[in-house]
Amino acid sequence: MKECHNCGKEFLPVRFHPNQKCCSHKCARAIISCRQRGIALIKEKLICAVCDQEFIQKRLNNTEYCSQSCKKLGTFRKFKGLPVKGPRKHIRGTGHITKTGYRVISKNHPNARMRSPSSGKGQIMEHTWVMSNHIGRPLFKHETVHHINGIRNDNRIENLELWSSSHPYGQRIEDKIEWAKQFLNDYGYDVIKREK
Repeated sequence: MKECHNCGKEFLPVRFHPNQKCCSHKCARAIISCRQRGIALIKEKLICAVCDQEFIQKRLNNTEYCSQSCKKLGTFRKFKGLPVKGPRKHIRGTGHITKTGYRVISKNHPNARMRSPSSGKGQIMEHTWVMSNHIGRPLFKHETVHHINGIRNDNRIENLELWSSSHPYGQRIEDKIEWAKQFLNDYGYDVIKREK
């Protein structure tokens, strides 16, 4: 008794064909068709060379990558001489990294730009969104977020500092004092005018 290479059933080979691999002509034609189209007969479980996800082999030549996007990324990294294994640059829901190195995400937020009328969501720098959540309010126009270690997509709150570029228009003492009072009041310090 032998096991069919296509359907897995046990069969008794014909006396004149001791090397028979299939139980019927139908199974033999299916195997020939799969070979011609490059489809794997035995679908094995493999691990993706890029993202380490387990996937089922569908084609004979597909032994490394779980998807077309991982295949493109893997071949690009090989061409550039970079390590193939590692997280993909763009994963759905995590935004994308700009040419300048900042991560941009899609959120419904007052600091977001180019908001769509239907969903209300827009593009916002991830470091701005993280800092806004941390301080509990949207950022003012004069505020920027600085990355302490210089890595622009490292948006952990420990790596972020809130900076301000605000300054008074005039140089008179009275103007500067008024500006300083307003600045301190904006950041939660109660400034009471002292009588001379």
